[in-house]
Amino acid sequence: MPTRIEVKTFKAAELPSDWFKRKKAIDERENATVERAVREIITAVRQRGDNALLEYTAKFDKTKLVVKDLQVTSSEIKAAYKAVTDEEVTALRLIKEKLEFLEKQTLQRQTSKNTREGITVHTVLRPLESVGCYVPGGQATYPSTLVMTASPAKIAGVPRVVVCSPPSQNGAINPLILVAADICDVDEVYKVRASKL
Repeated sequence: MPTRIEVKTFKAAELPSDWFKRKKAIDERENATVERAVREIITAVRQRGDNALLEYTAKFDKTKLVVKDLQVTSSEIKAAYKAVTDEEVTALRLIKEKLEFLEKQTLQRQTSKNTREGITVHTVLRPLESVGCYVPGGQATYPSTLVMTASPAKIAGVPRVVVCSPPSQNGAINPLILVAADICDVDEVYKVRASKL
């Protein structure tokens, strides 16, 4: 039987006159707390590199890794194909194909040349040198997030596309994520969580 969720609704006129002011103050405090925590993580990773990543992986994902385990290997990707169905692989390829078609259309429209009164203006799109894609993990799996972030970067000509996704407690990334990364020609995949506060 599905869990029943009750949602309370309020009319603005029924709320205390200072409700929005109090709500804004609470939001600002929460945002400041999150920002402080994220800054601490960024500082730790900048100062201590992979060792800090390993500490946060142990803390947030409850899994112990060593530096050599952070990057997903080709053998892990091969094993991932054995853990998913042919239908799932076909679906990921189809999603990628449709998205690539749309992205190519968008790029063609954005590359333009306009001439007026003897002046020619060219619009030229140049890809970034590298792009990082974060794919959430945990209780749910989001291979579509990987396809929707990595494919446009590849279509745009980004030479290095890197994916980070949190590992499970056994130290592995969900096989659907790894298969999607392979299908999208991602250059590197790392077992790293963005943050969890």
